[in-house]
Amino acid sequence: MNRNVFFAWWCRFIRYRVVRLYLNAGITFYREGQLAAARALTFSLLFAVVPILAIAFAIAKGFGLDNMLEQQIRTAFATQPEVTTFLLNFVHNYLMRTQGGIFLGLGIFLLLWTLFSLAGEIEGTFNKIWKVKQDRTIYRKVTEYTSLFFLLPVLLISSSGFSIFLTSFVEKLPDIFFLHNSLLKCLQLVPYLIMVCFCTGLYFFIPNTKVKWKSAFFAGLPVGLALQALQYVYIHSQLYLSGYNAIYGSFAALPMLMIWLQFSWYIVLFGATLSYLHQNREALDVPLMQSACRKDRDELCLQLLCVVYKAFERGEAPISVDRIAEDLKLNPSLLKEALELMQSLPFLLYLDQERYAPARDPRQLTIGEVIKALDRDGRALHFKQLNQAFSAYRIKIFEREAAKCLVVDYLSL
Repeated sequence: MNRNVFFAWWCRFIRYRVVRLYLNAGITFYREGQLAAARALTFSLLFAVVPILAIAFAIAKGFGLDNMLEQQIRTAFATQPEVTTFLLNFVHNYLMRTQGGIFLGLGIFLLLWTLFSLAGEIEGTFNKIWKVKQDRTIYRKVTEYTSLFFLLPVLLISSSGFSIFLTSFVEKLPDIFFLHNSLLKCLQLVPYLIMVCFCTGLYFFIPNTKVKWKSAFFAGLPVGLALQALQYVYIHSQLYLSGYNAIYGSFAALPMLMIWLQFSWYIVLFGATLSYLHQNREALDVPLMQSACRKDRDELCLQLLCVVYKAFERGEAPISVDRIAEDLKLNPSLLKEALELMQSLPFLLYLDQERYAPARDPRQLTIGEVIKALDRDGRALHFKQLNQAFSAYRIKIFEREAAKCLVVDYLSL
């Protein structure tokens, strides 16, 4: 009986946490203006359709998979054969013009510039959701985006080809195998599995911060399934709207395409918000916190400065946000605002991959200087976990030893 009661309580608890997470993700998604970001990404993606298909066909042709890719595109847009033919001809002509003559260098440059611009805009949107102020460096963008552009088409085409191969193989099996029908039904789930893996990788790779696989998968699973369902609705809705071709001609496909892309971005950005809130559960409580008093803000800033400066004195590498949070026993999401404040004053230097180093000599910076700089700044932080001993030290700092107490010695006072 006790076990059943515990199981029922646990199910209610899990359901409450998940529902609360989804509700907060929806509220955050709306309040932070992600609807407008999705519309902007929709238009950016429309401008990049031809370069994306061009690079996909160029890579697919190198592996002998260009015919398979073209067949998949024609199947996906079977209700609009004229538009599909026009678009594919445009892509093929684009590739032919960039393969020779004076257009070789310029064509490749424009193609890559369009792709890098789109990828940079997507990263910027994800970084805004994750409260990351710094984008990737130029070097990291060139290396990581280039790898992504070349690997992603190969993986998608290969996975689709593998799915077709498995389906044809299972269909050739004799009917005496009792698993024949079961295997065919299982193979129908392969596109869903591919989409879930793609979305999980998207949430793990795109933000310029450390994302846990668990949080990426937590958002990638529902988003992947939702995108597949939306694609199913989009393809079948074209059959019902085919009558509009008589009125709009080839342009009948454009409104539906834009609506599909826009709702796809809604789902993707909602998933990014969901992934962020799953990894930073304390962020759910931030709207409920009272604005911290001045003592709370100073306490947090001095503690994280002490951790960074002590690590530097020990000869350690620039310290990460996760390491600071571990030393202070706080969640990283609660430190970002204080770290940005210390960077702006400036007492900290921001390095790549969310690492920080001292901006001043550890043996010169005093607690009094930090307090005076915070006095001039006057900002408030949202923070509720405090060290109660700070009040006594503040009197000591201001009345007797403000010029003698170093930041690196703060936690050992």
